[in-house]
Amino acid sequence: MRLSRLGTAAFGRGVEVAGEALVPPVLYLGLIAEAVRDLTGDDGPVTLEGVRLEGALPLPAPGSPQERRTALRVALEPVGAEDAYRFTVDAVVDTAGTDVRCVSGTARSGGRRDPVDLDGALTRCGEYVPAPEFYRRGEGHGYTVAPELRAVRQLWRREGEAVARLHTDGGGAVAAEAGLLAMLASWPRYGAGRVGGPSFLPVSFDRVLLGQDPDGEFWSTARFLRPADPGRGEEPARCDVVLSSGDGHVIAAFEGIALEPREDAPTAPRTAAAPPSVRTMASPAGAGVRARVAAVLGTGAERLDERRPLTDLGLDSLMAMQLRRILMTEFGGDFTLGRLLGGETVAGIESALAAHVEL
Repeated sequence: MRLSRLGTAAFGRGVEVAGEALVPPVLYLGLIAEAVRDLTGDDGPVTLEGVRLEGALPLPAPGSPQERRTALRVALEPVGAEDAYRFTVDAVVDTAGTDVRCVSGTARSGGRRDPVDLDGALTRCGEYVPAPEFYRRGEGHGYTVAPELRAVRQLWRREGEAVARLHTDGGGAVAAEAGLLAMLASWPRYGAGRVGGPSFLPVSFDRVLLGQDPDGEFWSTARFLRPADPGRGEEPARCDVVLSSGDGHVIAAFEGIALEPREDAPTAPRTAAAPPSVRTMASPAGAGVRARVAAVLGTGAERLDERRPLTDLGLDSLMAMQLRRILMTEFGGDFTLGRLLGGETVAGIESALAAHVEL
């Protein structure tokens, strides 16, 4: 099947890593699931096991010659169990002499998973991250997400776990890819102000359950699992991601996602060591403060009116506590909650920080 018929254009520029975007694995997985359903006549869930991501296929620009010339070939070979198949997906390029193996594993009809305990996940994940801030932190780790995939509306996290509420209008592989991206927030050092934390690329899945396509509002829960002995470097880190409806019913599950560290991962800038009592502050000037305020409010920095009170822009008490913590830890400004909720403006915050006044 031609890539142009698989809806790659709906991904936009996809997820760019080091300036390059690859065809998302969920596109292959969905194609395999549909092939199994067509073969068996069963429209229910499909389980894929031992999924290995092999050759990397660049995501072509919509309408490009590469998109028109590249096709994916799915092969299914029956294995011992009833309705079980060994599968491969190869990329076939008209102008190339050889095929590229993209993914392989085994597939079978059926499968189920226990409902997700969303209340428990929300209770454990105490750090609220507005959607724009989630994607901004992703860029700090080297991942640029296309607007078409930015479906996260709210996200909560802690080290090793994240839960996100998402909304899409299109569903399908694009929605599944958007839900998978929530796993970034479960990775180590993804908290506020963290730069140069570990970054990974998926290389395999132990088990994938594909039920109905996510559409409209759905949830994504992710758990990051460190290697038992990270010092030996033998076992990769792993992550589990489950997509569910609001009542916890599982839509899709991606278990045992093996993650290999990126060799080109961004690192924190090296600076001279400072005494423990000295805190290095980011510069408060320019767009820095505006970007952080906008992230808390869940809007874009370009849409902020610097002269209007923050409360008029939607700041509430919970947001004020979050903003106060950010201004203290990142810019060294101790603004009281009363001040932030009492008519303070973005311009006033910038002026106070720039002047180093006593707050």
